[in-house]
Amino acid sequence: MLLQRDSRTILGRDRLLVGIYVALAAYTAVYAVTTELTTHRVWGVCAVAGYLAAGAVLLRSRNRPRAAGVAVLGAVLVPMIVLIGCALAQLEVAVVVDSARHLLDTGSPYVNDPHELPQYNPYLPAMALFGLPGVVIEGPLGDPRVWFGVFFVACVVTVVRLTVSGLGRIDKELFGKLGLLAASPLVAIPLCTGGVDLPVIGACLLGLGLMAADRRWAGAVVLAFACALKWTAWPVAVVALVLHHQRAGMRSTVSVGALAVALASVMILPSAILDGGNIIEHTVLFPLGRADVPTPAGSSVIGGALAAASEYGHIVSLFALLVGAVVIGVRLCAKPPSTFVAACSIAALGLTVLFLLAPSARFGYFAYPLMFWGMAWIARGARTDTAVSSPSRERERVEA
Repeated sequence: MLLQRDSRTILGRDRLLVGIYVALAAYTAVYAVTTELTTHRVWGVCAVAGYLAAGAVLLRSRNRPRAAGVAVLGAVLVPMIVLIGCALAQLEVAVVVDSARHLLDTGSPYVNDPHELPQYNPYLPAMALFGLPGVVIEGPLGDPRVWFGVFFVACVVTVVRLTVSGLGRIDKELFGKLGLLAASPLVAIPLCTGGVDLPVIGACLLGLGLMAADRRWAGAVVLAFACALKWTAWPVAVVALVLHHQRAGMRSTVSVGALAVALASVMILPSAILDGGNIIEHTVLFPLGRADVPTPAGSSVIGGALAAASEYGHIVSLFALLVGAVVIGVRLCAKPPSTFVAACSIAALGLTVLFLLAPSARFGYFAYPLMFWGMAWIARGARTDTAVSSPSRERERVEA
């Protein structure tokens, strides 16, 4: 009887997953037809076939890891190869390569007095490192998307091994869950077409994973690198330090935080000193829509509506963003995370509020909360987990 019930549950999950693949295929087909972006249209054509093939494989074999592999093949690997081979990419790919070239020529990745959209570099100085291969290598291996993807995958795999499998191998079930996340449009589209947010997401997840595994100094280094890539990493760094405080106390947190701030400053301050206020023009005013050239990012759901509501709407939207940050900060202090799962969940919630209330945002920004919640889901479902456990639970296990 129990065996029959388990088989029904497994079959029900397979049917649900088939439905998800079909829904993704339907959404992607509509998106491919309606989008004006050539890169996204190419991705959509490949991804539709990948999602449908994944659903068919699951129906026939009931092998979820194999279906996830087919989805990754169709939604990530094939379109990435096609787009890189045809030299089709979103603007940020060229921006990262140009910033690396400018860094080598002038010592700063930022153009003085930018007046055209391609001259704006909204990323912090460390992002230029991913453009260095494009300066010295011609062809596909010089494309930053390759290195964005490699770094992202390496970070995610390391996080899984730290927080889920205890430095063991990644089994088929874990591969299936990771494949489903990677093949989702929010992750697959940037992997294939642009990808600048993926190394930030990967470094943030790795920083949280290292803190949860009590590897504080390595965590500080990784978080510093993430904070030198993009501003969006900074809220996650705060969550990571709160997590470490819960596990190791104030003294250790101050030391780790000081190291992270020092390393991030070493990567950011030279460009800020060389350029003066130029880094503010590129990385703050431009993303907020306050530069001379408008940002190509669309309006966010709530913040954009507030900004367009009146003459002072932009101020209102920034105030709403500040209120949202305060609310999340209070939530973080009232119930600080002590596990990897809890830290990922609060980071995902905070970034969702940030992207909803910011005056301008991209749909792709929601890859952040998707990956954080997705990794929390994977870690929560693992029964071999040790690194994500709270210190009190570890003590209870020892005493038992």
